[in-house]
Amino acid sequence: MKDAKRNAIWGMTGSGKSTLARELAADFSHVIALDPAGDWGLEPGWKAVTTIAQAEHAIAAGMAGGFKVAWRPTFSTGQALDALSRALMAVQEPYRLGHANRKICLMIDEMAEAYSNSDQQRADREGFRQLILQGRHYGVEIVGISQRPQDVGARFRDNAQVTYCFALPYQNARQPIAQMIGKKADDLISLERGHYLRIEGAVVSHGETRQPGKATASRPAPKTRPRAKTAAKKASADA
Repeated sequence: MKDAKRNAIWGMTGSGKSTLARELAADFSHVIALDPAGDWGLEPGWKAVTTIAQAEHAIAAGMAGGFKVAWRPTFSTGQALDALSRALMAVQEPYRLGHANRKICLMIDEMAEAYSNSDQQRADREGFRQLILQGRHYGVEIVGISQRPQDVGARFRDNAQVTYCFALPYQNARQPIAQMIGKKADDLISLERGHYLRIEGAVVSHGETRQPGKATASRPAPKTRPRAKTAAKKASADA
């Protein structure tokens, strides 16, 4: 069944969008992240690469057993996304032809940098445009992540089948969401950390991440010194 989706995750820094993105990625055995900040590559179990050739090699090597690849490109993020989109469609041609059922999840961090409103007008961004429109036929699930949805290309925003919105306190960031759900977008002003609105078609529901906020390393509890005996207790003990 060709059911790969296009998902959008919007929210301010620290709202919980990265946590949700990792939860969605955990549902797939084959995941590649376009990782301009280098955060995904620091996660346990992820292989960090810096070139498209390294990314393609890691994908090919992990086809049988699965892979988690984080590509931090050393050139334009928009060009990198387009090149990666073309590579994924080539890899997934057997899926399109019905000869395979393995899906790949493409995570796009800092999506406003990778596919802006101006990017979608460029002829050299045709690869990602095709992936937006045809990705489900290739078994490529797309998850776009940004704190600035207003700057992400409308072609992607408008074609996202599921949109997750965390707190967006600024009106210009909420405007594209208000065009989708009207006054309900005002709820995004005061959403607590880890809570979001999930929009799928005409249905708007509330949700929260399993682990709100970014996970932090646990620290051992500080050692406490035994309390000194009070004078009364000491006198009682000495009696």
